[in-house]
Amino acid sequence: MSRRGDSWQDEIHRILPGPGDGRARIDYPVIRNLVNIYLVRSLDGTALRFSIPVLLTAPVPGPGPGGDGTVGVIIEAIKAAVHGERDLGPIAGTGTEHPGHCLPNIEPVTLIASRSAIGTDLWRPDHGNRIDGDGVHLVVRGALPYPGAPIPRRAHTGTYP
Repeated sequence: MSRRGDSWQDEIHRILPGPGDGRARIDYPVIRNLVNIYLVRSLDGTALRFSIPVLLTAPVPGPGPGGDGTVGVIIEAIKAAVHGERDLGPIAGTGTEHPGHCLPNIEPVTLIASRSAIGTDLWRPDHGNRIDGDGVHLVVRGALPYPGAPIPRRAHTGTYP
């Protein structure tokens, strides 16, 4: 167990961006600490694993039949863009010692729904990745290289060694 103040989880709410640009923002109403929002050191100590609920508010078709398919298409488009968009690299664990630990985040799949929990570790439509009247809700996971214990400079400015 870490001491108070040397845990990145203690800092996550301070370093998350504000409301966003109107098209995408942190999905504050669905936050569940250490369930769908976390920033913790990986078991091997080489990375910071993260999970952040995001709401895309761009115009999308309303919820209803085909909603899982719509969310699936959006997730697959993000996965396809990860290797070409530098800012999406953390989803794939780019720059970490073990980016393979993030493979479930970028594995191309066509799985939409499964009653038998098949593919539960894959990024796919489910209760956290869905569409409703507010927009598209996504839980984005990934990893960053471990920068060391949080200190004010790292936690507040996002600068790393």
